[in-house]
Amino acid sequence: NAAAYVEALGKADPKGNRKLEWQALWRRWATLDPVGSARYASGLPEELGQFAIDMVINKWTETDPGAAYDYIASLGDGDFHDTALYSYIGRVGTSDLDAALTIADRALKSNPEEYNRSMQRLHGEFLFANQGGDSREFFKLLKSDEAKNAAFGHVLFRLMYHSPDQAGDWLVEQRCYASDGAGIEVARRKNGANP
Repeated sequence: NAAAYVEALGKADPKGNRKLEWQALWRRWATLDPVGSARYASGLPEELGQFAIDMVINKWTETDPGAAYDYIASLGDGDFHDTALYSYIGRVGTSDLDAALTIADRALKSNPEEYNRSMQRLHGEFLFANQGGDSREFFKLLKSDEAKNAAFGHVLFRLMYHSPDQAGDWLVEQRCYASDGAGIEVARRKNGANP
């Protein structure tokens, strides 16, 4: 019984520090019983529940994206719904970025903060799927100005982390998406990297 394993691991690891074990457990349960694992995850306390629903939806989307999406719609508004939706968008984005962007546009564009989080998730999934990849390539794949505006800060931060010089060059190329503070931050990074 999977619920018994969850309870046993919860007793052995009440603070949820053993992430790999938790991931393996939720992903396996989602493979065997996606509906049951999603329902159980949705009934857990907030932090553990959101972690669990992320793992479950991510795995479920691999095998039956339509059913996973229907389940997400049944959750109603709230943190569990949002976590599940980000997981779904991220998983879809690993194989079909255009479809994931369409889902994000339809579901989240009216809320800039949530739309921004979905672009952050898609950017992360792109980097993971492309073994690090080039964030600028992700940005080129975005078609709408809204998506580019939402993703700009995530891409710039990644570039600044790896190469402040490349970030500065890219900032000049994409200045229409930059905030006033972006140039200042790039300059600070460049000065810190090259004293």
